Parts: sequence; structure tokens; C-alpha cells
Amino acid sequence: MMPDGFEAWRGPADQVAAHNIRTIRNEISPFARIEQFPRPGSGQVIVDSYYGLAYDFEIPERGALYGLTSALPEYSGDAHASLGFLRTPFRRIPRILVRSRQELHKYVRGIPPVEDLAILFRGQNREYILPRSSKSLEALYGDANAREPSLLPSASRAGLDLDVILPSWLFVIHQYLDELAASSVGKRNSRHYQELRSNYNLSLLGFALAQHYGLPSVGLDVTPDINVALFFALHEFHDSPRDRWTQLCRRKRSDSELSVIYVLCPRQRFRLGYDELQPRQLLALRPERQKAFFMHSGWGKRKNGCCENLFLALYIDPAGDFGKLPDPASLFPNQAEDRFGNFLSTRAQSITHYLLEPLLSRFRWVEAAD
Repeated sequence: MMPDGFEAWRGPADQVAAHNIRTIRNEISPFARIEQFPRPGSGQVIVDSYYGLAYDFEIPERGALYGLTSALPEYSGDAHASLGFLRTPFRRIPRILVRSRQELHKYVRGIPPVEDLAILFRGQNREYILPRSSKSLEALYGDANAREPSLLPSASRAGLDLDVILPSWLFVIHQYLDELAASSVGKRNSRHYQELRSNYNLSLLGFALAQHYGLPSVGLDVTPDINVALFFALHEFHDSPRDRWTQLCRRKRSDSELSVIYVLCPRQRFRLGYDELQPRQLLALRPERQKAFFMHSGWGKRKNGCCENLFLALYIDPAGDFGKLPDPASLFPNQAEDRFGNFLSTRAQSITHYLLEPLLSRFRWVEAAD
């Protein structure tokens, strides 16, 4: 069968890297129903577009290609999985209910440090699941009720091809650097801005800036600060009825659905921290205030690739005791403070370019609701 999310691949073999497809083909979990799988052949190649895994045989309907959840060996954190497990290829991730800051710190501090891996958090006021059918989940995990987390980047959700938009977006970034270099504040850093324009990381920085200001990108916002993650887990955002360029932020009701904080442990090459490119000189304050990192593995045929770095899923009870949280103004600087935000706001309200309008029109200021 062709499970949901899989698609035929007809491109040449030497182009798989350009589409973020794994180069090793026909990976099967040792905890799958191995006896049900045919021999690898030279048939049509199909790719799981969420994870970039490629196969040249038909997936058995009950084969549990990515491993039976109950058969996987126990790992760190499994004993605390009060809500069961999330599933990704070849792995299960413990789902843990958390009702207090004390419990939260207990689980976070229990994560053992590993060289080259950072412990980063992503707070969400609700969880999203990949849209696979029960039949597809049976074929992949041997479990029709398996829960696959969706950490799709915003560009994928919006259906935007950022390969097309990127050159125009980088031109906007160049305009900002030119404006900043010519200002009284920026003249002493003009050399830095010129170097940044020619830096090979400028494209990555451009995507990260887009993500942190609410514009579609190929990555995710994450932070090493558990307080920032708690803020995003326990707050909701709604468009202002009075101003289309403003979102209002308010605390979730105590009787609302569980929030989630994902604990992710990406390697250095999959994350960008703003201190690496001296972000303070850019006068873009949101990522600085939110201690933001940018995870950039969710592109091409591996659009849910950020889930490969998922270690724990902590489900936050909105009625729990989590103490004082940051206020919106501390994480979302206002128009008087944020020079880059003002630059984007001006462009967003005047741009008519058919490539940039779908991107810039998503910019919003954020304020606390009354």
C-alpha cells in the first residue's frame, strides 16, 4: 500500500540530497513484522514526505515499518510516560502529564547531557498531529491509534515555496542592512553589516528572522529558556478586532485543553543561535528577548524532520501551578523599541510584489489583551 504522506519519486538518484531525501534506502525497524516485507527490488521508489525515507517496495498493510510501539526497547523517560507515547520513525517519545513547575523542573533536569546536543524547548498552546489514516498508522507502526506529532514548518503549512521567495526576501534584508548602516546608530557597525551581506549564513539568518517575526519559514522557533516555553504553552493569540496588524495575547483558561512543551535535542548543524551572527547589532529584538534558536531541518521531502530531534513531550495542565510567567511586553518589543519590526511593518503595509505579499502580510505586533 501507499501510506498517507508517501509519494512517488521519479527524480534521478543524484538529486536526492537536494530534496532532503535520505540517501540510505529501505530502512526497516528491527522491531517491525519483518516476515511480511518483500525483498528490496528495483520497483517504483516511494518517499515518506514527512521524514525523507525512501523505499522501492510496497509497504505491507500490517508491517509496522517503523517498529511496533510495544516492542521498542525502553529508554530514558519511558517510566514516566503517564499519557503513553508519541511515535516517529524507529522511536517512541514519552508523553508526560505535568501539573506544576516543580514537576516540570524534575523532568527537565533529569535529561542527561550529551556532547554536541543542546536541550531546547518549544511551547505550544495545543498539540498538532499528522493527518494519517488509521490504516496508514497500522502499516507504519502496527497501531491504528498511534500519535505522530506534527512539527511542520510554517512555510509547509502555508503552502509557500520559499525557494522562489528567498531571493526577494534576501533583497528586503539587504535593504534593511543598508538602512541600518546609514543610520546614526548603525554607522559604527557599518563594516559588520557589509560582512553580513556576503556571509554564507545570510540565507539561514533570513529564514530565522522571518520565523521569529511570524513570517513563514522552513524551521521552528525553539528556546533554551523553560520560562519562555511556558509562556507560549500557556498563552493564546488572537487577531485584534481593531487593527489587522496586531495580535492580542491572553492567558489560557484553566479548563482548556492540555498544552505541550516539546523537549528537543538537535545537533549543532541543525540549529542557529543569534549570538553566532551578533544579532544585537541588527536591532531585531524579538529573538534576543525570547532567547530564540532556529531549527532548520524541516524542508524538502523531510518537512517533519524536526521531530527526529524530539526527546520528551511534556503536557502542561493550564490549571496547574507554574508560578509567575513572562509578560507579553518582555518577549514582544513594541514599535518604539524594535527597529526591525518597524521596518517589516512599513514594508508589509505597502508591499504589492506578488512574491513578497504572502510572506510580509503575516507580520503582526503582539500586545497583551485587556
